[in-house]
Amino acid sequence: PSAKRKAKKRAEREQREAQRLLGRTDVQEGTLEHVATLWYSVRKKAWSPEYARTELSRLKTHLFPVLGHRLIREIKREEFTQILQAIDESGKVSTTGRLYGHCQRICAFAVAKGFMEINVCSDLDEALQSEVTKHHAAITEPEALARFL
Repeated sequence: PSAKRKAKKRAEREQREAQRLLGRTDVQEGTLEHVATLWYSVRKKAWSPEYARTELSRLKTHLFPVLGHRLIREIKREEFTQILQAIDESGKVSTTGRLYGHCQRICAFAVAKGFMEINVCSDLDEALQSEVTKHHAAITEPEALARFL
């Protein structure tokens, strides 16, 4: 019961935080932060509360401080590339990939809603590092499996 109450309180706190962000009055319409919060409010319904909180935090940490105040239609492809490459160089390749995906979807949302003409975030993946795939050892020979068992 205690864990359930704590989880419920945490979910309510996260929901209040998201509502506070979405209800801000100092965010100008058409800025990256405005469009991203609109996109987030649509997408979060399909996400778990924990994932939604993580992704909102990722946007608030990496995108909003640098480009959040700018009109999304005025942001150039190179600016998104610079932000993503800086995250890449810090060794957070996984974060870069996730943020790049979100940037693509936010820009596609902006195009669909009429905030911008073209998606400037398409085709940036060639400038970014890709995550190193770690393969795990596997027993492929039946005799080796028999010895193992």
